[in-house]
Amino acid sequence: MMSSGILLLFESRVDRLLLGLGFFLSLLAGVLLFTQTQDAELLGKSPVIGVIKTISSVNRRHARALSWSKIDKESKLYLKDMIYTPPKSSAEVILNSNEKLTLEPDSMVEFDSVSSDRFNIVLIQGAAKLVSDKGTSTAILQKPEAVEVKMPEVQKPQLPVFFIDTKSWEASQKELIQNVYTTVKSAKLLPEDQVKLAQLELNALSDYKLGLLAPKISNAQDPEGPWYRLSWTVLPVKGTVYEIEVSRNADFKPAIKHETLRTFLDIQFLEEGNHYWRVVAKNKTEKSQSSSESLNVPPMRRGITGKEGE
Repeated sequence: MMSSGILLLFESRVDRLLLGLGFFLSLLAGVLLFTQTQDAELLGKSPVIGVIKTISSVNRRHARALSWSKIDKESKLYLKDMIYTPPKSSAEVILNSNEKLTLEPDSMVEFDSVSSDRFNIVLIQGAAKLVSDKGTSTAILQKPEAVEVKMPEVQKPQLPVFFIDTKSWEASQKELIQNVYTTVKSAKLLPEDQVKLAQLELNALSDYKLGLLAPKISNAQDPEGPWYRLSWTVLPVKGTVYEIEVSRNADFKPAIKHETLRTFLDIQFLEEGNHYWRVVAKNKTEKSQSSSESLNVPPMRRGITGKEGE
């Protein structure tokens, strides 16, 4: 009986030990999960002030975090970060201002905020060296001390407004591109050496859209009836000839045709009703046709005549 009692006592102690160990492991996992989540949230809320690089690994802890984490090779650097380089490791911090901070082995540094536009590099132990973007030494930290660094200003680019009015068609291709180049350059959206003048060569009729403009009466005094000016957009391609087609039918069968180098034609309709017209731009290698438009002509006497403007 005594031996069985001892056995029961032993089993109850083992159970309690296992329960205690399980509770401890659960608590430890919860703490680790909480600290990792907290670290991630704190880093996400802090502004990025640079990049840290190392040939091995260094330790990082946020000022309000509970745990340290490792940085292997490269990582973003956040305001409020603490960095520790182990005895056999070193690191280089490239700040957003293009300044470089070199951390010697067995060094600890904190990046603490001072104001909205400045922060401190606080050396807690070890040694560090700050170099400007021009390569000159700014500060050498060899004892617990701090150096103040200006937070680089982040400017949101203001995009210029581009528009093209009817006068733009009168400018050459090179002039249009030059105007866009000048606008982008003056807006300072990019460094000056990165603004390049585009070398576009739009030499095909298909690069442009041939559009018809609203007809206007060019001469209302003719006793035979008014003269209408039919005009269209210019296609700046060398050797372009415009063929105007006029018909009483929407399918242009049959049609009266007239070729010109100009971008308009004065025409007199001597028959009432709807007249349809369109323009075909062509050269030796291709054609480009506009859409068709209709014009309602009041009662007249006879056929259609046309002449080019002076």
